Amino acid sequence: MEKAIKNKVAKAVVPTIDVMFQALSDFGAKIVPPKRILKMLPELFDHQDQNVRASSKGLTLELCRWIGKDSVKSILFETMRDTMKKELEAELVNVTGTTKPTRKIRSEQDKEPNQEAVSEVVGPGPSEESGNDAPQEIDEYELVDPVDILTPLEKSGFWDGVKPTKWSEQKEVVADLTKLASTKRISPGDFSEVCRTLKK
Repeated sequence: MEKAIKNKVAKAVVPTIDVMFQALSDFGAKIVPPKRILKMLPELFDHQDQNVRASSKGLTLELCRWIGKDSVKSILFETMRDTMKKELEAELVNVTGTTKPTRKIRSEQDKEPNQEAVSEVVGPGPSEESGNDAPQEIDEYELVDPVDILTPLEKSGFWDGVKPTKWSEQKEVVADLTKLASTKRISPGDFSEVCRTLKK
């Protein structure tokens, strides 16, 4: 599907988006990884064909039903054009509540008879089905890719910029560091030297 959405012909892209929409609405965000879909959406919203953009909007709304409006907006809106943001924002108002998967994959179907047998032995009690009614909590942190900030920090001349004694000269490089570090997820690295420098 990821290869198919890169196709220039809209007739090939629209059915692919429909398949993703159907898979997500039937099986849910546990089976269909929302992170991969979120990566594809900005490219689809920039497609020249209006049918592709309309299908993308439908897929985005379905994604909001599974993982929540706020998560989708905060990740997706960073990379979208303002006109598409406004259109999508108007549609997001209508999205309410959460959904449950209507179908199960084979491994889950195989577990089902065993659970019924256990519940008969144990007797009446809170079933697992009632636990699934709660909205699926997906951490926004898990949906974004980590960003390396140490390499751009080296290239920007941070280490030379913090050496002068004048605060006005240091302030600019610290502002650059703040801008780099304000990403949602930073890739792991050795930040001890940065911390020591900031402490000074």
